[in-house]
Amino acid sequence: MKKQAVIIFIGCLVFLSLVALSVSYVKAQQGATERGDGLPEEATAHSDYIPIQGRLTDTSGNPLDGYYDMDFRIYDVYTGGTALCQDLDNSVAVNDGLFTAYMSMTGCTAFDGRTLYLGIQVGSDAEMTPRTYIDNVPYAYGLRPGAEIRETLGSDAILHIENLSETGRGLRAYAMATTGENFGVVGASRSPDGYGGYFYNNGGGTALWASSDNGSALLATSVEGDGISASSDNGIGVYATSDNDYGLWATSINGTGIHGAGGTGPGVEGFSLLGPGLYGESLSGVAVEANGKITSSEPTYLWISGNDVRQAGHADTTIIDLNSQGGVRIYPGAVISYKNVILPITIAGTLYGQDVRLTALDIYWKGDTDMDSIVTIRLRRATGVCQSCYVEILADTTDYLCWEDTHPSGCTIHNPLATNNLLNVNSGILYLTLELAYSGNTFIDFGGARLTLEYND
Repeated sequence: MKKQAVIIFIGCLVFLSLVALSVSYVKAQQGATERGDGLPEEATAHSDYIPIQGRLTDTSGNPLDGYYDMDFRIYDVYTGGTALCQDLDNSVAVNDGLFTAYMSMTGCTAFDGRTLYLGIQVGSDAEMTPRTYIDNVPYAYGLRPGAEIRETLGSDAILHIENLSETGRGLRAYAMATTGENFGVVGASRSPDGYGGYFYNNGGGTALWASSDNGSALLATSVEGDGISASSDNGIGVYATSDNDYGLWATSINGTGIHGAGGTGPGVEGFSLLGPGLYGESLSGVAVEANGKITSSEPTYLWISGNDVRQAGHADTTIIDLNSQGGVRIYPGAVISYKNVILPITIAGTLYGQDVRLTALDIYWKGDTDMDSIVTIRLRRATGVCQSCYVEILADTTDYLCWEDTHPSGCTIHNPLATNNLLNVNSGILYLTLELAYSGNTFIDFGGARLTLEYND
């Protein structure tokens, strides 16, 4: 006997919402375990069943009574196609044509926002046609303003959102009030090992990006733990920008305001056009602490006083007079000839864990006459304590002149450095040698030198 089902209603408890349906056609295969008339025992606060209610009649419109096998299927096409989800061989009690059944949705992921249709098959009859369009109700109960969703799901998500568009957003939230302390998104965790918000990007991009026109882009506070904890293997753990305020602002009473860890990239990186790229403040502890290297694209300048100049040997007759400006006046002494003076330089081989590159040497000087000159400038890096234990960083044999009458404030000799210029934990001792040429019993004023230090990439 041909059956007919009319005015069937389906309530989607999985999503805590109600979806209204009307159907007229269904078909059968082997399937789920038989259930009784009432609510399935498996249906709990987190239910995997959809209630289906309807009225079953014969082709003449007479209501039916008894138990009937029913198969339920979900499709994304109106006709044909393959079922996305199905629950088969349900023994359903029908009383005066009315019935209530429960379609199992275990493992079904079809309800992701696309257009769906319900197909119903009764007994050995063919699946009813046409399939019923699963429409929305005006308001889903579980999505009403102020709704709460509570469950214990282990490592599963209470709410899972995916947007497959290249330019889409997985979640967007706005706090629309223009005054008061409001929040677009709030995340909290009560566990000392938990996270109020957890972000990751396994595609090589940014885990968290925040921007603000006038206020703080990202504000995080913690009473005892970390305000923000971010890690990245190859990219940026936290990236925040702001036009007029803090890109990232974090405070902690007893813990760490900002903690950043990077695999091969920076743990924390700051950038600003006008203000501080990274600013740390502490009332009683450390303002900025790093467990690892600290790098900067800005160079460091090391000033070397001429007062440290000395003769090349104990028998050298060169006279060195120190002045009160940190420089020296160097006379040839009893023997007027080419004279060598040496300026030892000891600097840190590394700075905040970074190898140091010497990129420039500047010499500040002037001569008594237009014939007094610097004829050789040598900068060497010690590799041991023997006479030949060194590498040459600079050997400049240009004959430089700087007559005091023409240049009363002195001259600057600038030399870029690019050879043997990397200092590390095993090398931070340098020595500068100047070979001087005199026209007679004259002098050369040497104010000092400046080294430019940069960091190894």
